[in-house]
Amino acid sequence: MKIGIIVSCLTIIGIIYFILKDRKKTPQFTKQIQIEKLESIITQLLDNRLEYNFFGITSNGIDCIYFVNENREINIEFKVITDEQKPYVDKIDRFSKKIITI
Repeated sequence: MKIGIIVSCLTIIGIIYFILKDRKKTPQFTKQIQIEKLESIITQLLDNRLEYNFFGITSNGIDCIYFVNENREINIEFKVITDEQKPYVDKIDRFSKKIITI
């Protein structure tokens, strides 16, 4: 259920992104950073200094982990694009439930 809500929210964000993308006059490019810069990006996210209230990390263009700022708390979300990724989402979901119950 929780994963379904996350996937639905990410789908809506994706649709809004593609609608707004066509309205912008300047092209947008993904930013490539080294892992050492991750702390700086997270700080910018928490300080609302990024264009959106989230950013994503991908290594292959398919798998993507999103860091979302919700009231100065960072939620980490995983977007499912292919059927091969579904078992990983189940593992992440089980892990997150385990952390919450501790």
